[in-house]
Amino acid sequence: MRRFVFALPLVWLPMLQAAQEPAHKAHVSTAAHEHGRASLNLALEGSVLDIELESPAMNLLGFEREPRTAEDKAHVEAVRKALSEPLRLFSPPEAAQCSVKTKTLEANLLEHEHEHEHEHEHEHDKAEAEHQDIHASYQFSCARPEHLGRVDLSGFFRQFPATQVISVQLIGPHGQRGIQASAAQALLDF
Repeated sequence: MRRFVFALPLVWLPMLQAAQEPAHKAHVSTAAHEHGRASLNLALEGSVLDIELESPAMNLLGFEREPRTAEDKAHVEAVRKALSEPLRLFSPPEAAQCSVKTKTLEANLLEHEHEHEHEHEHEHDKAEAEHQDIHASYQFSCARPEHLGRVDLSGFFRQFPATQVISVQLIGPHGQRGIQASAAQALLDF
């Protein structure tokens, strides 16, 4: 029940932010599929840090189609491995003593490849693979949350350099706010 109550505000934050922004900025939506951009929700409640990432597959994989070659498949596996190690991507201070409690990865392109018997089925799958998104969510337990003053996204930008900007919704002890993170501005302060 706690997770549902927590998740609901994160779903509405991008819409609330867009409604409060001037009309000329309304096109910047964290839910839009735009290559080079991703969205990230971070929420710190007590000793629990929740992080949700949504990104076009192009930013992480370099393509949005089913992997075709052995090199494609190896790259998919490398991305899946990188996303399964969130402390390398989203680094809280070591003094906060955070550990990963749960992690969830949702992406059709990261699933195991299916064999197709008919050519028309393959063409249908290629059409469906356009504009694929990758969604990952993580929950961290921090033994010393008083030391969790920031999260460093430098590892994410190093791992996935095609991601130029991350629209961040941050909920912490001092309220909520929106931030635009980039490789040059990768530190998020609570």
